[in-house]
Amino acid sequence: MVSPKQKFAFFVDDLKTSWYFRVWFSIWFVLAILSFSCLIILGSRSTEAAKHEGWRLWIEHADKIEYPSFCFRTSLDETSNEIGNIYCQWNGIILQAVQCEDGTPRARCVQLNMAGDYATKDNNNLVCSFGFNVSADPDKIIGFEIVKAREFGVAFTWIQPNSNAWILLSKYIIKPDGEDERVLWGRQLVYHSTVQVGDFFQVSILIDTFRVFHYVESDYYNGWMALGDVGGFAFFMYILHTIVMFTVGVFLENNSKFLNSGDSPAEYQQIK
Repeated sequence: MVSPKQKFAFFVDDLKTSWYFRVWFSIWFVLAILSFSCLIILGSRSTEAAKHEGWRLWIEHADKIEYPSFCFRTSLDETSNEIGNIYCQWNGIILQAVQCEDGTPRARCVQLNMAGDYATKDNNNLVCSFGFNVSADPDKIIGFEIVKAREFGVAFTWIQPNSNAWILLSKYIIKPDGEDERVLWGRQLVYHSTVQVGDFFQVSILIDTFRVFHYVESDYYNGWMALGDVGGFAFFMYILHTIVMFTVGVFLENNSKFLNSGDSPAEYQQIK
């Protein structure tokens, strides 16, 4: 077995006498510098990425989407407006509106609980019609609000009196790291008619798209990812070094003591 001292002696001797070893070591040294540079660059990148939140997006193509429960409520500064009878129909079914769960009087807020009611591409039009029993305020608007969901974002969508207003809903699911999923409903208010009939509202609630966007918080680039990338780069350098030296071996004889010391046969001393 060759000792470390002998290995070092072979290394020094090869640098003086072996062109094959000089080429081998020069290429090895350059590739080692590149691998070390890769370590520094990717390490710095992972350190910088750790300062920011990372998010991963995937899209679910849903066949059906459950309607969110929602309510219609009058504006707080329109104290004389009171909601009259409300008529809601979906897929041939009459839906019953109830008092809002936050305790707001029935005349100021009505709620529709939609648990178990799913919209599909063929059945995707929930229509509610209502007016005001009492309306002395000159400004008449109704707020549309999503309830019974861990929603964040827009609180209300305000609707002017119109005979054909559409609210288009898009579903997003947000999953912060270490927390439960949250549902965000994107809303787009579209008026399909310019007709305003006093204080009358006819509102259609539709699912705008059956593609559900999922946002999951995850590490954008961490130390383990950087370590894996550095290891992959170093292995590629090793393969490249092997290929180059195979080509060099066609022209130069491998007479290196340092490289071949492990293959040298054991030396024996004759016993007299």
